[in-house]
Amino acid sequence: MNRPTTKRSLMAQLHIGKKDLGLDDDTYRALLKGATGKTSSKDMSVPELHQALHAMKQRGFKPKPGTRKPKAPTRIDKMRAIWINMGYGGFIDDASDAALLHWIQGELKKRNAEPVDALKWLDGHRECNRVLEQLKRWRDRVVKAGLNADLKTISEAQARFDEHGMGQREVIQTLLDHGVITWHQLFNEIGLERQGHYTSNRKQLRDLNAVLGEEKCS
Repeated sequence: MNRPTTKRSLMAQLHIGKKDLGLDDDTYRALLKGATGKTSSKDMSVPELHQALHAMKQRGFKPKPGTRKPKAPTRIDKMRAIWINMGYGGFIDDASDAALLHWIQGELKKRNAEPVDALKWLDGHRECNRVLEQLKRWRDRVVKAGLNADLKTISEAQARFDEHGMGQREVIQTLLDHGVITWHQLFNEIGLERQGHYTSNRKQLRDLNAVLGEEKCS
């Protein structure tokens, strides 16, 4: 008889899935929230843990029985992880494998390289490393641009909130609470902690002027 799946084992599978899929903390929390409305597996019931695990399986995670050490990610796994993270960040519209394959096919065509019909064939392709590095550079560019856009918004908000005597930390907190900027690790340096209601998706950001209007009315 199989032993019932415990909450602890489901939580462990989620953390293994996070590592296997190469998800960063923000993307992992976004996945959990999208599946259950909660950002921490500790707060989930057993049915909710199953929902979160199902969401991971839809992203390509394949749980294995036992406690064997997960295999090292392939170059395709790394591409898929970057692609998923870019999707959760709102930098691309479609984070599916089909969209990733379409992008890869376009990159290979630009290089006049042999095409591939499926992701699994790319790992042995002579252009695989170059395509992976190209994807990393794209990811780095859009993440940097997003950070710069948020810093510009903070600067603008700071100037307009000065009349209220709000310091930088309070301004950033207000912008995060109202979904005007996304969370960045550098905010840890000024004593802010990541909260579950902060958005990680730039497509979901609100306009600063709307928030300024709300603040004036409050």
